[in-house]
Amino acid sequence: RDIGVTGVQTCALPISRSITPTENDWGAHMPLSHIIRVVLVDLLGETRPLSWRLHVALASCAAALVTWRLGSQRLGPRWGVAAGLLVGLHPVVSFHAHESTNYGFGALMGALLVAAVLRWEEDAPRGALLLGAAAAVGMFNDLFFIF
Repeated sequence: RDIGVTGVQTCALPISRSITPTENDWGAHMPLSHIIRVVLVDLLGETRPLSWRLHVALASCAAALVTWRLGSQRLGPRWGVAAGLLVGLHPVVSFHAHESTNYGFGALMGALLVAAVLRWEEDAPRGALLLGAAAAVGMFNDLFFIF
């Protein structure tokens, strides 16, 4: 399979839909998850469910871990576990993220934004770096993040 043509076509589709959405497509999905999916499909094969869902599961787990870490640092270990479980077990992150792939990255973006704001108080350069990472995830994940 030729990754060049397939990858470009797959990545261009969400961008074209965001510019001219159809009546059944709100057009909010930007190419982040599609780019990662193209790479995983080419590495693992198109028929394997892992190649279609691995990146979303990893983003969802990363969001829960970042939330756990923030909660543990700010409120203590019990509250950190509770906050991490709340994010990790929330239906939007744990279930719907596997149907609409930008939800897992949306949760990660939200956790990174909170981490950036909290880090900014202690260390402005690290806070700015986290804010940039969250903004990059947000801009390449969901069109409405720009607004």
